[in-house]
Amino acid sequence: MKKVISLLLCICMCLHISACSAGGNSQQLSKPAEPAEKLSFSQVEDLSANVMNFSAEIFSRTAGENNSLISPVSLLYALAMTANGADGKTLAEFEKLTGTDMENLNRYLAAFSTNMPQSAKTKLDMANAIWFRDNGFTANEDFLDKNKNYYGAGVYCAPFDDSTVKDINNFAKEHTDGQIDKILENIPAGTVMYLLNALSFDGKWEEEYKKSQVHERTFTAYSGAHQTVKMMYSQENRYIEDENTIGFTKDYKGGKYRFVALLPDENTDIVDYVKNLTGEKLTKLLNIQSCTVEVGTPQFDAEYEAEMKDILTAAGLGSFFDPATADFTKLGSAQYNLYVSSVIHKTVLSLDDKGTKAAAITLVSQSEGAAAPPDDLKVVILDRPFVYMIVESSTNIPVFMGTVMTTE
Repeated sequence: MKKVISLLLCICMCLHISACSAGGNSQQLSKPAEPAEKLSFSQVEDLSANVMNFSAEIFSRTAGENNSLISPVSLLYALAMTANGADGKTLAEFEKLTGTDMENLNRYLAAFSTNMPQSAKTKLDMANAIWFRDNGFTANEDFLDKNKNYYGAGVYCAPFDDSTVKDINNFAKEHTDGQIDKILENIPAGTVMYLLNALSFDGKWEEEYKKSQVHERTFTAYSGAHQTVKMMYSQENRYIEDENTIGFTKDYKGGKYRFVALLPDENTDIVDYVKNLTGEKLTKLLNIQSCTVEVGTPQFDAEYEAEMKDILTAAGLGSFFDPATADFTKLGSAQYNLYVSSVIHKTVLSLDDKGTKAAAITLVSQSEGAAAPPDDLKVVILDRPFVYMIVESSTNIPVFMGTVMTTE
C-alpha cells in the first residue's frame, strides 16, 4: 500500500518580542494523552451539522483548476484549540463560523476524539500539543488546562531555538508514522506559540481489489487532457444522486469509515460545483440509497499546498489575522498583541487497490474493461474530475475532502 500524507497545516501566530536566550530543550509540562474529559456522544450536544457546515464552508473556498485536499477535522481541532485563548470579537467570529459556543464545541470534539472507531485494519489516530516560548511570554493556565482536558494536548515550554525546531519536527514524525519528518526550518522572531494537531488515518478496503478488477482507462482532466489511469472496478451497494450529482460510498474494513465519491454531471463545471457546496447539500447527498451500483475508481496521488489566511478571512475569521484587532488575551500575556499571522495547509495522498493510509499534522504557530451493464443498473465511473471524502460513518463528518482534477 502506498503511504499517504494527508495534511500538513501550519497556523502561525506571531508576537513581536525579543528572542529568548538560545540553548536547552523543550520542557515537557504534560505529555500528549487522551483528553481528561472522556465524553460519549450521548453526553454532548450533536454538532455534526455544525461541523459539516464548517467543512463545506472551508472546502468550497479551495475550488480551483488543480487538485485540492484538506482535512476539516484537523483544521477545526487546531483552530478550536487556538480559539480557547480568544475573547471578544475574535471569539465571536469563530463561534459564528462554527455555529456554536466554545464550551459545546470543546465537549463535542473531545467526544469525537475519544470515541473514534478503531480496529486492526482501520483506524484514525490523533495527537495534539502546544509549545510556548519560555521567555517574554506567559501562557494562561486556564487556556492550557482546557486544551489538556478537552484535547489531551501535551504542553511544552521551550526556548524557541534550534532545539525547539528539532523537538517539533520529531513530534510531527512520531505522530504521522514517519511520513512527515519536518514541518519547521526555523522559528521566526516574534513567534511565541505553536499548537499542533497530528491526524493519521490507515484504512484497508472492506473488500480489496483483485488484479482482474484493475484495468487501464482514460481519465479526462479538467484541462481536457487525456490521461491513462489504473481504474479499479467494483460493485458497491450505496448510491448517491441529486439534481446534478451521482456518486457512491465504499467501506473501509469494519464499516466505521467510508470513502465517498461525488461526480457532478457533465454540464456542471466542477469548480462552480465545489464553490456551491454547502453543509446542507452534503448532508442530503450522504442520505444514501441502498442499491447496486457499478463503479470505477482511479488510483491516484494528490498533493496540495495553500496559504489558508485568505480563505479563513473570507470565511469570517478576519480579526484572527489582524494585529490591531485580534483578541487572544485568554491565551496568555506578552509585551505586544497576539495574532495569527499565517495558515499553511499542505497535503499528500495516495489511493490504491489496498486502501488508504493518511497522516495529518496541524501546526498552529501563534505570529475501462467491463461489459456494458443492464440499462437499469446504476453506474458511476470516475473518469473525469470528481470530489471525494473520507467520512466517519456514524456522523458522516468528513475527515478528509478533496478534488481530483488531474491524475498527473
